[in-house]
Amino acid sequence: MKPYYEHGGIQIFHGDCREVIPQLPGPVHAVLTDPPYNVGFKYASYVDSLPEDEYLLWLAEIWRDCEKAGALDIMWFWQGIRVANGQARAILPSGWRIHHLAAWFKKEFAGDMWKGGHPAFTWEPIVWAASSDPRAAKFSGPRGGHEGRDGLVDISSRHDKDAKGHPCNKTFRVVKAVCGWLEASTVIDPFCGSGTTLSAAKKLGKSAIGIEIEEKYCEIAAKRLSQEVFNFG
Repeated sequence: MKPYYEHGGIQIFHGDCREVIPQLPGPVHAVLTDPPYNVGFKYASYVDSLPEDEYLLWLAEIWRDCEKAGALDIMWFWQGIRVANGQARAILPSGWRIHHLAAWFKKEFAGDMWKGGHPAFTWEPIVWAASSDPRAAKFSGPRGGHEGRDGLVDISSRHDKDAKGHPCNKTFRVVKAVCGWLEASTVIDPFCGSGTTLSAAKKLGKSAIGIEIEEKYCEIAAKRLSQEVFNFG
């Protein structure tokens, strides 16, 4: 299995993560990702409007694949209502638990155009799940101060110029902060999109594996990482 991109401990694989993860040559230590939310976004290679039960089973299968690949922690951005309804716990592998719940507050109130029957969405939870392994749930972030808090405030990353071309990528500053919480030396992102997790891991001196089903997003991520090599390598 040949990477789409590889440099300095960072790899990108083009394909379905359910097919790629079992073929990874070495173990991963943690997952940090932003999966599709199943809310109808227009993707070329993925249907973002599955029946809810089917969507949850699909995501649970991927978390189990990550566990088999060696992951002890899974951290992902999601929707508050699914967390409140217990769906975050329900899709975890057997024996796992919710270790912590953090929040990203969208500074520019990105959800103000929401037309649903409730207030606009202006924050998203970040779920940190951990296995029963004693090596899991090790926090390596700052102890105190603004950088050590679990309420992260930043603008939506659609303003990040180097990630332009992806419809719903997360802001680099927030992803870098939560990536820094993880003690893991190797991070996997099964839905790497424009490569924000990979860029954050690289900045923190971690190895990272990204998997992306749409080649145009692989290209954006590879270009982004290559520019970082050119500018800072």
